[in-house]
Amino acid sequence: MNESHNSDYKPKVLVAEDEPFQRLLLVDFLEDIFIVTAAENGKIALNKLLEENASYDLVLLDLQMPEMDGLELLIYMQEHKKLQNIPVVMMSADHENESVAACMKNGAKDYFVKPVRAQTLKSLWKYIDNIPPAPISNSLAQYELLEDLGVGAGGSAHLIKNKNDGQQYALKKISLKMKDPRERRLAENEYNLLKVLDVPTITHYYNHFVEDDTIYIIMEYAEGGCLGKKLEERKKTPRTQKTPRTQKTPRKRYHWNLFY
Repeated sequence: MNESHNSDYKPKVLVAEDEPFQRLLLVDFLEDIFIVTAAENGKIALNKLLEENASYDLVLLDLQMPEMDGLELLIYMQEHKKLQNIPVVMMSADHENESVAACMKNGAKDYFVKPVRAQTLKSLWKYIDNIPPAPISNSLAQYELLEDLGVGAGGSAHLIKNKNDGQQYALKKISLKMKDPRERRLAENEYNLLKVLDVPTITHYYNHFVEDDTIYIIMEYAEGGCLGKKLEERKKTPRTQKTPRTQKTPRKRYHWNLFY
């Protein structure tokens, strides 16, 4: 996700840590960002997860705990219909590859090595799904132009910043002046397509509005650039034999039809 989040929304996080001082430190820091519930071992954490009205956006689990350790609880969650979609991040002073691999293999989103730093804890936002999006303004006056990204036959693209929260977005600007009815329909079809696109390598559509006979489309900014331009570049590049990858690398995200 550009992981921009709504500053008015506090996700609910369950922290399971058996060491009292560590648990106190974690709760003390996380309460500034999240609504935090603490549990002193895996069994208590499981009981809280299974409560009738329980609703958590993320679970932060210590690996080594009495009663039920973190890995046991992680595996249980992955097999339980109610719990299997809750993101889980593991933490432990054990940084052995086998421990990390076991957690990631069983569905953990990440593995934090203790002592966990404050900046690392802040990164928990990126693992939380279904966060209400930050409000996107319907007026160009609420944005500051940072950089021109490119110009094409269909419009121009710009990097902008919301003046209220500082979040950055990509803005596509399509002038409707001098366009006939067919060309106007094509322009409108573009934001209708972006609304329904759900592809891992394509950035998210946020909003669109019309001012002064111009369509403005607000979308996630991605450093990968324009997908159409990237495909054109690949056509011109001679194909080489692929070498096997030893580890997964994150896919770059691209803007759909940003300049054309």
